[in-house]
Amino acid sequence: FTSQYFYMALIVMGISILASGIFSKFISKPILKIKSSADELAQGNYDVHFEGKSYTEIEELAHTLNEAADKLGKVDELRKDLIANVSHDIKTPLTMIRAYAEMIKDISGDNPEKREEHLDVIVKETEYLDRLVLDMQELSKMQSGTYELNCSYFNIKEKIDEIVMLYQGLIDEHQILLEVECENDYTVYADEIKIGQVIANFISNAIKHSADGTKITIRVKKRKRNIRI
Repeated sequence: FTSQYFYMALIVMGISILASGIFSKFISKPILKIKSSADELAQGNYDVHFEGKSYTEIEELAHTLNEAADKLGKVDELRKDLIANVSHDIKTPLTMIRAYAEMIKDISGDNPEKREEHLDVIVKETEYLDRLVLDMQELSKMQSGTYELNCSYFNIKEKIDEIVMLYQGLIDEHQILLEVECENDYTVYADEIKIGQVIANFISNAIKHSADGTKITIRVKKRKRNIRI
């Protein structure tokens, strides 16, 4: 009788050990998967997916981590785009500053009027570089979702003419004929600095990818309530 209880106790103990092993594996498997995915996320893999099955708490944890990974991925993509854009934008003003400095040194040094004109371009290009640095500082605002456009009313034709003047040295150097076709002095409501950067990029790319003697035309047209450039 005693031996019977002993064997029953052994069987119950064995079943308990087996059940606890299976149960612990059932619980630990999704946790280990989440840990593995978290390690990948820590290595910079923002495409990682967290799987949480079995228990509600684990599913909620996986859902929260997936949202975090998605947000981190968007922030990282935004950071890369901003750095790429600023790196692209910064080359043109540096080229312009160098070109006009050389022009002052070789050509306009003894011509007060031309020298002042070329120095004005250099000053404006350094101001543009300063705005690009501010763009980098605004990255933190973009990440936090507090970034706002500084919109105001301004004359788009005057803005285009101002930017064209900055590129006049390169335009003359490549013997490019640049024309601005604008029927009226349109007033627009936008972020003047950002729009200026967009227009400057278009003009810069047009000059870079055009042969010497090419004609470049900038057209400004009204389309219902919008202005198309």
